[in-house]
Amino acid sequence: MEIIVGLFIVFYLFMLTATFINKHKMKWAEIRKKYSFTRNEIKRIESETKPGRIFYAINNDWSNTNLISVCKQQEFIYIWGSELSCGWLFQPLKIPISDMNYIKTRMCFFRTRDVYEIFTSNISLQYAVPREH
Repeated sequence: MEIIVGLFIVFYLFMLTATFINKHKMKWAEIRKKYSFTRNEIKRIESETKPGRIFYAINNDWSNTNLISVCKQQEFIYIWGSELSCGWLFQPLKIPISDMNYIKTRMCFFRTRDVYEIFTSNISLQYAVPREH
């Protein structure tokens, strides 16, 4: 039993470390300084739209994760961490589309998404956002 508990703790610490490294690569803290909003707004957004899984690129190296949700509503892109797993690491972002560059349309998991790009510290961050219906 101790072995199972020990393995679970090691696995959890490994996942937490990987999440911290990913957060640093995504420049989350730098973007958050300029584009933050409250968790209360998330509840409103989740009730009005269906947020999608995030697909993102750091200097054109594409990845995706279930830990972060994304949606586009009116003139903003909303990005936030899941409360079920490490959501406290990825505080909510509300980025005006006017501050981003539209790049292209991309298919991700059989769903058409619009790709927007923002630069921070000379690093290109791209987000594939599900299209509004």
